[in-house]
Amino acid sequence: MNNLKKDIEELRRRKPSNSLGYLISIFSIWYGFFNIQNDFYLIGLIEPYLQHIVSIKFIGYCLVLFGMLKLIGIIKNNTLARKLGIWSLTGMWSGLFALALTFSFGTGYPHATYGFNALVLVLCLIVSFKGDYKE
Repeated sequence: MNNLKKDIEELRRRKPSNSLGYLISIFSIWYGFFNIQNDFYLIGLIEPYLQHIVSIKFIGYCLVLFGMLKLIGIIKNNTLARKLGIWSLTGMWSGLFALALTFSFGTGYPHATYGFNALVLVLCLIVSFKGDYKE
């Protein structure tokens, strides 16, 4: 009986909580929808140089797609979907952070958006480095 309690307690400690994964997924989906509906926001306030490279709606759709992939992976307990979702979201948020930081300090007009992007990037990196990808 004692061994059973120890095993249950060990499994409880090893089972990761997906609260950060849910937070990142839902927030990325929300931010993606926001950029799809208000495509002028990201260009006008954060990365004006981005408009010559890629459509802001494309970035919004990518954030929604990758956020949904991560959320479906968490809900269905699909390791491949969780893995691809968090890696893709980490790449998207690191790109947005790099662009915001470059624009903020490169143009001489500091804008605090890079801190917002850095926070989400750090959360993505925490989930990525946790590496709970075993089936």
